[in-house]
This record gives sequence, C-alpha cells and structure tokens, in this order.
Amino acid sequence: MSTEKIVMNALFGKTELASQKVELGLIEDFTKLKNDAIDESMFILNDYKDIKTRAKELELSVKKYLTTTINLSDKVDELSIKFKDLGLDFSKDKNFAEFRKAFTNQKEILDISAKIKSL
Repeated sequence: MSTEKIVMNALFGKTELASQKVELGLIEDFTKLKNDAIDESMFILNDYKDIKTRAKELELSVKKYLTTTINLSDKVDELSIKFKDLGLDFSKDKNFAEFRKAFTNQKEILDISAKIKSL
C-alpha cells in the first residue's frame, strides 16, 4: 500500500471515528435529558394528584368544622337564653371561654378553604 493511501485511510478513518464518537455523545446526552424530563414530569403529576386528593380531604374537614361551629354557635345562643332566664350570665361560665376557643382559627380556616378551592 502506498504511503499516500495509508495516510488518507488513517486521516479519514480517524475523522469518521471521531465524528461517530461526537454523535454518540450527543445521543447519550439527549437520551439522559429526555429521561430526566420524563421522570420529573411524572414526579410532578403524581405529586399533583396526591395534593388534589389531600385538598379534597381537607375541604371535607373544613366543611365539617364550619357545620360544627354553626351548630355550636346555635347551642351557645340557646344556653345564653336559658342562663338569662335563670338570672345567670353565660359569658362568665367556663364553657363560654371554651366555646370561644373553637372559633380562634376560624378566619385562617376560611382562608385555607378559599385556597383549596383554587386548586
């Protein structure tokens, strides 16, 4: 084989091999990025489903709390009337102080409820 042919084969052979390595590297980079994107999207979608499920449970708890506090408020009104009929002041009773605790977080709970509905 002539020297010129050996040199040409060596040059073009190496160029082709180097080109193939670059292409293979690009394909590997693309595949990794694609797989990372798919994994992250699945993570986000699964987390969102979990959040939606928890939000529904939380919304039911908020509704139950609101119903309970409405019923509690009605009972306090009844008790206040009964106490007044007996010449007593229900607001001075220890149960009245406990009643107020039930409403301590009501504004925050109503804010949470509004946020849940926006999900």
